[in-house]
Amino acid sequence: MRALPLLLMLGACDAGPHIHVITELSASEGQADFLLPNATVETVDAASLVGKPYLVSVFEGGFSQGNDDPLEIAWGLVPDDLVISFSTEGSFEPGPYDASVIVYVNTPVDPADMEPGAEFDPVPPVGGDLSAFSLDDGEVLEGDPTFEAGVVRINVIDGEGDATKHLANRTAAPDDSEGLFAAFTNTILLVP
Repeated sequence: MRALPLLLMLGACDAGPHIHVITELSASEGQADFLLPNATVETVDAASLVGKPYLVSVFEGGFSQGNDDPLEIAWGLVPDDLVISFSTEGSFEPGPYDASVIVYVNTPVDPADMEPGAEFDPVPPVGGDLSAFSLDDGEVLEGDPTFEAGVVRINVIDGEGDATKHLANRTAAPDDSEGLFAAFTNTILLVP
């Protein structure tokens, strides 16, 4: 019977807010369009994305890339429906967090690196890989650190429960400045 209170306390520790990152690699008629950083659009055969390794990482807000370890990671393979769904296992205190999503379309990934417990040392994405990106700094709350390119900000707000970020490949015409800002917000870019 003494173990029951301990189990209840352990369960309660994980009952706080979780972070969810849903990445939709939208396609039409078997083709997926992605923005490049220079605002041009490149079309990719959607079937070529299926089965490619992906990595989702969650860090403390304002982390230093290459120096700070993630709080949680998940490796996987892009599913047939092209939707990568990630939810943290642990709960998170209120505050800013940064998430990275990389799809290794061209970069070889050693399957051993994808195993649970493997050392976190991801290969940087190269041309033709996909990476999360956002120009919108509106999610940087007063007093919070800024975020770097290649990540998106997620805020866990006290009393609001889980925090969810939706990412998708978006495009816009190069002469549509409002449309481009929206397209470069919470998006998936093609790495040049």
